Amino acid sequence: MVPPIDIFEMEGAMVRWIGAVATVEDAKEEIRKLVTKPDDRFILLDQRTGEKVYIESGTVLEQGDR
Repeated sequence: MVPPIDIFEMEGAMVRWIGAVATVEDAKEEIRKLVTKPDDRFILLDQRTGEKVYIESGTVLEQGDR
């Protein structure tokens, strides 16, 4: 089974796929390892529900179906 939570890093106008994990908590842990700058931005996408979570430097900014 493919893990349902995709992690993307936003780099300017580009979005780069980082990987997939089983849970949002796993994704947040992975992002904590990746953050190198105060303005690093990430998107979590739940493939099951379509819900997106926007994260900037480890802080959840916005959640929703976009």
